[in-house]
Amino acid sequence: FALFFLLLQRRKPAIFLLLTSLFIFLFFGYGVTTRDQLYTLERQYTALDLTKIPQEEQQQIRFIVVLGNAHVSERKMPAPTQLSSASLYRLTEGIRLHRQLPHTRLIFSGGPGQDIEANAKVVGRAAQLLGVAENNIILEERPSDTFEEAALLQPMLKGTPFILVTSAAHMVRAMRLFQDVGLQPIAAPTDFLLKESSRLTGDDLLPSSRNLLISRRVIYEQLGKLWGVLRNLFT
Repeated sequence: FALFFLLLQRRKPAIFLLLTSLFIFLFFGYGVTTRDQLYTLERQYTALDLTKIPQEEQQQIRFIVVLGNAHVSERKMPAPTQLSSASLYRLTEGIRLHRQLPHTRLIFSGGPGQDIEANAKVVGRAAQLLGVAENNIILEERPSDTFEEAALLQPMLKGTPFILVTSAAHMVRAMRLFQDVGLQPIAAPTDFLLKESSRLTGDDLLPSSRNLLISRRVIYEQLGKLWGVLRNLFT
């Protein structure tokens, strides 16, 4: 927009827009407020420790639901390397819990998104390559967002507790959506962007792409929450 006004020889609005762009870059590049927001958001639920769940309740758990994220289909690469980092984190956490609860089945959920193939299908292939038996895998390839994941999985999951695996920043919204349809999820957050030892480093003296990623994650969750409110108003 600044370039557009410069081409029109409108210097004042061009300078204003350039300064605004610089401010936005510095604000989010330094992670002003967004780092603290993400840290708080990611700590709403702690990583799942199955030893703290009574044996009787563990036996009631039949499913581990791993929510979808993203991937890029590339047949020359093995399935795990096609996954986004968030999707790979979710998969490995799901497998970790499945190995501790061998009587459970893994449900991978996620539609095509911007790719030609459903995320659930690629994650399912990756899980098999990492040692999960095919008969312990269920694919839900239709959902385009978390709202649809909760709605489509509700008939299978109703009436029994199950483990819900997703990124820590996304867990609060995901838990609420699954609870809203009458389900009993047990939170298993993963993919923590901010660890205790990395809240502040020397890299933070300058704007960084990491802080931009953190800011993006916070804004994404805020927009998701707003979209949920609007959806409820008009449906």
